[in-house]
Amino acid sequence: MPLRACHRSDVALELLEAGALLLGSPTINKQVFPTVADLLSYLKGLRRKDLVGAAFGSYGWSGESVPQVHDALRAMGVAAVEPVKCQYVPEED
Repeated sequence: MPLRACHRSDVALELLEAGALLLGSPTINKQVFPTVADLLSYLKGLRRKDLVGAAFGSYGWSGESVPQVHDALRAMGVAAVEPVKCQYVPEED
C-alpha cells in the first residue's frame, strides 16, 4: 500500500487480517523515510500475534533505514526475516 495514497489507519485496518507485513523504506538523512516512520509509530501499539514480516529498501550512501525498520518490526513482535537492501536503484534480479 503506497503511503502517499493510503492513510496509516487504512494500512492498520488491512494489517488486522494480514498474515505478513513487508515494509520498505529508502534512507534519507540516515533515517527511515518520514511516512514509513509515521506508520511504524502508529502500528507499534497493535501488537499483532503470529505476524511475519520483512524490511527492505534502497539507499545511496549509508543505508540505515532498512536495519531501523527491521529493528522496529522485531520490537513490535513481528517474526522478521533477514532484511533486504539495495544500493541505488534495484535491478530486476
